[in-house]
Amino acid sequence: MSKEPFERVFSLIERKKLLAKVAHDKKKIVLKNTNGEVFEFLPAYLDPKSFDITGLVTGFEPQKKEKVVAMFYVDKDRYFMTTIVQKQENHWVLFSDPQFFKFNRRSAFRVEIPNDLGVNFFVSTVRNIEINRTVEMVDISATGARILWIGETRLAKGTMLRGALQWGKGKVLPVEASVIHSPIKGAFGIRFINLNSILQNRLKMLVIEIQQTIHFK
Repeated sequence: MSKEPFERVFSLIERKKLLAKVAHDKKKIVLKNTNGEVFEFLPAYLDPKSFDITGLVTGFEPQKKEKVVAMFYVDKDRYFMTTIVQKQENHWVLFSDPQFFKFNRRSAFRVEIPNDLGVNFFVSTVRNIEINRTVEMVDISATGARILWIGETRLAKGTMLRGALQWGKGKVLPVEASVIHSPIKGAFGIRFINLNSILQNRLKMLVIEIQQTIHFK
């Protein structure tokens, strides 16, 4: 299996087959625009010629035409494409695009974060005690992360942390986490908790964004 987090799906036939299954099964598609906002797209119809997908956007709506990353599942495999979503009358169209990728399951599960990427965890409270400390993140997945906490402080298993993930230009994602283990001194594994569907989607898209930055820089 490739060590890259994802591989390009070059075959037009394969892309059409995957999109047809997504539309037929009415699988939810998660969209993220360039501002980091996340939407859910519910497919209703697949154009048999263009293979663009017509559907509805739930929750708040994007602009009438936006560039997005679209993430979806086919069976147990995860895919994404960079494309355009556009409003047409009372529905939305998600355009098919050759920038279409499949995740390699094992390498995509947890992403190591390069030092120069600037992804941090701002911890506001530990066990409901105000701390306001920024710690480095070593790796991340959609369900948890590994952080560095330099110093004598020991975080016991089950310790509750509240704060926000910070990356890019002012991008912030509030999270709650619980310490699950400490593999070495000063390093702690944490699991994100109290996740609703919106937060779960935002975490998945953050992992994709980090992988894209690493893969294409």
